[in-house]
Amino acid sequence: GAVDKRLAWRFDPIDCTWRELPSMLGGRAEHSMASVGGRIFALGGKSTANDNGCVMECLDVRGGAGSWQTIGPQDGADVAMQGGTGSGNFAYKVGGYNYDTESDLAEVHRMNASTGAWEVVAPMNHPRRCLSVCGRSDGDFYALGGLINRDQLPSDSDDSPDDDSGPPAWWKYLKVVERYLAGENRWITLAPMRADGKFIGASVVDGCLWAVTRVER
Repeated sequence: GAVDKRLAWRFDPIDCTWRELPSMLGGRAEHSMASVGGRIFALGGKSTANDNGCVMECLDVRGGAGSWQTIGPQDGADVAMQGGTGSGNFAYKVGGYNYDTESDLAEVHRMNASTGAWEVVAPMNHPRRCLSVCGRSDGDFYALGGLINRDQLPSDSDDSPDDDSGPPAWWKYLKVVERYLAGENRWITLAPMRADGKFIGASVVDGCLWAVTRVER
């Protein structure tokens, strides 16, 4: 969670305790995580040595591996602040920010957890970074909130200026919620959230989509 930090922890919801895991091989920040088949993947991010393109690493939690392993090649590596999730047999990297081009991304990459092969799938309808992504048991997943550069807003956007408590004028927080239909390889836009997706967390629990976000008062 901080540039060049390599620490990893696991929370046990039954006894409400944290356990320190083996440290990652390389430090990173602004990355995403995905869990598929008992393995944890650290995707993308930035470090002191490289703003974009940190090497993907994997920890086999269920198999009892005692250390992280590098996984490659990684498709679409030059990205930070993207969303990540595991859904079905795939790990997904969603959206993000490219420091080289200074642009928010709509692109989506997925990795087959069995073969390690990456492919590009349908992009989101709305480019963004700092979004939250959460999977469903049927292989679909949701993308919620995030940030977008104002110069990338569509011409028909209902965007309005933020007040003094909002973000700087050159970007905007979004209420957008999209669902990826894995069986059809396409995105659909759902009803927007009632508050901007600022520092948002999301999860699917008992068939319902939950979103927790920071609201300025």
